[in-house]
Amino acid sequence: MKGISGAMLAFIFIFALLGIAFVGIALYQITRPAPVVVEYTGELEDAFLATEGNFVSDFTEQVDCNITDDILGKNYASCVYRTRIGWNATAYPYVDSKDWEFPIVIEVSGPVKMDFNAYLVNEDTGQAKDDAYLRSIKVYTHEDDPKLVSDLTSEIEDQDEIDTTIELPESGEYVFDILLHTGTISPDFATGDNILKIDIDLRDTESGVDVDEGHILVESA
Repeated sequence: MKGISGAMLAFIFIFALLGIAFVGIALYQITRPAPVVVEYTGELEDAFLATEGNFVSDFTEQVDCNITDDILGKNYASCVYRTRIGWNATAYPYVDSKDWEFPIVIEVSGPVKMDFNAYLVNEDTGQAKDDAYLRSIKVYTHEDDPKLVSDLTSEIEDQDEIDTTIELPESGEYVFDILLHTGTISPDFATGDNILKIDIDLRDTESGVDVDEGHILVESA
């Protein structure tokens, strides 16, 4: 255009492009879908050993999990599992250097944000924290063809504890497939000696306070 320098034309062109970009961004902000906010209001319903899929349990149910005062397995005494073979290396030498699979199903009604804490203990004659370690923990759907929900193995601390948070976005049964491994069992475990404890806390979306809790005890036969 006559009387307008090349620099001025370039400035006008750049300014126009910036205006178009600004309008485009504004329209996107207006029309983009709002993020879906999950409200974690579910509760614990039950816990039991996996019956579907290709899970193999080295444990049996000792005390069926019961709910009392909104607590699953209150004081650990009402949700107990035992090894199929006692951790007594004198009587059963093959319990040393062995994997032990514990596929515990946790059923929830509704979406939940779960604080999950599992830890080996030294509380009796047998010393699980010294003689065993947590090899892996993975969460699957509980069905004929289980689907991996989350691999929590990297969250294991010092090979004897996991303390983490997992979000389960819908109702259902979830297998927490816990794999333990024994080293040398010494001293031998007596029947009922504790091996592993699991603490579960569910939290609601707004306040973050506990809305449900659970306790599971694993012991030697």
